[in-house]
Amino acid sequence: MHVFFQYPFAKEVWRFIPLKSPIRIEEEADFKTLMVKAREMICLPPTGIRAPVLPWICWYLWLARNRLIFEDKSAQPSEVATKCLSAALEWNQAQTSDFSKESKVVPVRLPLRQAPRQNHTICCFVDAAWEASSKRAGTAWRFTNEQLGSFSSGTCIIDNVSSPLMAESLALCKGITEAMKLELPSVAFLSDCATLIRAISIPNQLKEIYGVLQDIKSLSSSFDSITFNHISRSRTAMLIF
Repeated sequence: MHVFFQYPFAKEVWRFIPLKSPIRIEEEADFKTLMVKAREMICLPPTGIRAPVLPWICWYLWLARNRLIFEDKSAQPSEVATKCLSAALEWNQAQTSDFSKESKVVPVRLPLRQAPRQNHTICCFVDAAWEASSKRAGTAWRFTNEQLGSFSSGTCIIDNVSSPLMAESLALCKGITEAMKLELPSVAFLSDCATLIRAISIPNQLKEIYGVLQDIKSLSSSFDSITFNHISRSRTAMLIF
């Protein structure tokens, strides 16, 4: 409680959060009570944040504390507050997509004469959002090409997903299976998860996603050409959602 609310640094961070109504934190209040109060923590425009910001503030305060203790690196309250708001907005935007059910994907079959040339590669952007409390992941994919533009996309929700990395891995796997349905001979897959992209190419693959990586390797053999590339988070969100 002290780290998140009473500590002077924490109070400064809270001061930079544009709340509609300041939340008064009593010294004797417990965390459960504060979670209830968090529902009243509405951020003012133009932040665009509609979800409670308490989890993000607590998380980044905890990270700042650990960096100070273990790395002797300090952060400015305004910097921490900005990171909190950015993360909250990113999560909020990811949840606005309709992950309640898998969207219908309209198959597009490319005649052989329209197979992409080297400078007209078909790209598949994949992304995922993971909810820790429910262990659910929303996955999304979008196929684009210079000649055709955006020609196929979809989303689906997956239950019992263990981590954000697993969610990103499943999103990529889903994108590959959709490319197979479209009978695409050559695809460049792009993800904002650098850890996943590295894991695909290294011999000692991560145990956490080993099974999915094996599936990706197996499915990849169906293509004439397939590549996996890293892309910035901002570009992925802009291109998919």
